[in-house]
Amino acid sequence: MAELPPVRRIVTDHGPEGKAIIGQDQILTPANPLDPSGGPPPPNSLIPGFTSIFRTDGHPASAQGPWTDPHGQMQNLVSNEGVVCRIVDFPPVPEDAPRELRDQVNIFHRTTSVDYGVVLEGELDLVLDDGVRTTMRKGDVVVQRGTNHLWQNK
Repeated sequence: MAELPPVRRIVTDHGPEGKAIIGQDQILTPANPLDPSGGPPPPNSLIPGFTSIFRTDGHPASAQGPWTDPHGQMQNLVSNEGVVCRIVDFPPVPEDAPRELRDQVNIFHRTTSVDYGVVLEGELDLVLDDGVRTTMRKGDVVVQRGTNHLWQNK
């Protein structure tokens, strides 16, 4: 895995009298998106780590009452019910890695959603299906509007 710091998720809530409280404060660990049990990616693997922060259960999103915790659960890339916030940690793929290995990790995919990608650390290439490659650096943001793409951390 890359050198991202641990993710601390703080979720506010309302106490019995309606006052603001901290409902949850915990450190989250990245999950293997291919593991139905929500376990972490294998050590030194090229599988990205998915940290699911929050998911709303409808439109408009409710700011009251219970909420569904997506952390550690197998998730679709897109939610038809609401909005998803997650952090994806893409491990670097060595330039000299066999092509079949690189192709297993860096796959073209398309979602039906509008996604926002923010680079927290390092550099990441956004590659479109026409071959256009855009290098994103710390602080860069992409608005991904349902196009066929892949991510590559070199």
